[in-house]
Amino acid sequence: MGSRTAPSFKDIYLMNLYYNCLCSSGVTCQNGGFRHPRNCNICICPSGFGGTVCNQRQTAENGAIDIGAVLTATSNYQTLSGKTGEPNKILQRAQAVYWHIYVSVVNT
Repeated sequence: MGSRTAPSFKDIYLMNLYYNCLCSSGVTCQNGGFRHPRNCNICICPSGFGGTVCNQRQTAENGAIDIGAVLTATSNYQTLSGKTGEPNKILQRAQAVYWHIYVSVVNT
């Protein structure tokens, strides 16, 4: 159970399920999120997702510069690169930045 820094998203979900702390009504969560047991109008989202119903890209964590973005894949090669933090600064915690890459599905 858990990870090096905190309980995992799945651990939190399973504990809420085990102790019957899930909402029976409220918002509809997206991308695998579930309703917050103390406020059924917001969702607890998996890593990488945020917003009230988990339909947005999560912002950067632990003081990271938010260089993440929402991108669209194309049929041409593209390069994704980014740099966060300062090279001479010692970090107290890991930083995280999120990118969402979407692709259009074409039926042939």
